[in-house]
Amino acid sequence: MVRPLKYILVKEHEDTKIEDLSKLPLTAIQGVVDDDVEGFSAMDINTIPECAEAEFGKLKGKELTDYKLNRAIAYSIDIMIHFKEPGVHYEIIPIEELLDKGFEAADPTKLAALSTEAIEGVAKGNAGKLKKAKISTIKELADAKIEEIKPAGLKDWEAEKFSEYAKWVMEYAKENIEKPTMDNIEFEIKAGRISRIAGTCRPD
Repeated sequence: MVRPLKYILVKEHEDTKIEDLSKLPLTAIQGVVDDDVEGFSAMDINTIPECAEAEFGKLKGKELTDYKLNRAIAYSIDIMIHFKEPGVHYEIIPIEELLDKGFEAADPTKLAALSTEAIEGVAKGNAGKLKKAKISTIKELADAKIEEIKPAGLKDWEAEKFSEYAKWVMEYAKENIEKPTMDNIEFEIKAGRISRIAGTCRPD
């Protein structure tokens, strides 16, 4: 799956021209902040193309969390696919990958109010920790800054992952509320034309 650019680039770079994607700084990648740049540089990763070509298992002198590194590499690979193959498939992140099985069929209008425990990977214990930090719902988790989540007692990679998943769930909810007949449809763009190649439509 190739993630849409809006899921992997920070907001200020979402409208970057395709031909300029490879020139963006590492901080254009969602989840990579200024303080991380030195850590990437220590591993000889200074550009998005270099990050896309990095092999996690061979990286030495890691100063960043495994989750952050793996995510940065995965996102860089997707960015370079968009750069090298303009018009690749556009996909909405499947809700099954974001929510626990019992919540996959939840009404999009009610996703924001669901407990954080509905998110894939957030066990009851972690949901309890988040609640003590005054973060009880998916929307509250999506809106919280990462600095507000980590003190809840989660591991760094858990805080980063759960925050990201919550934001994606909210994006899914927004798209499905605004376009209620669309349900994770995959499109292919060729020669300026958009055609559906996979997915299903729900009846109006």
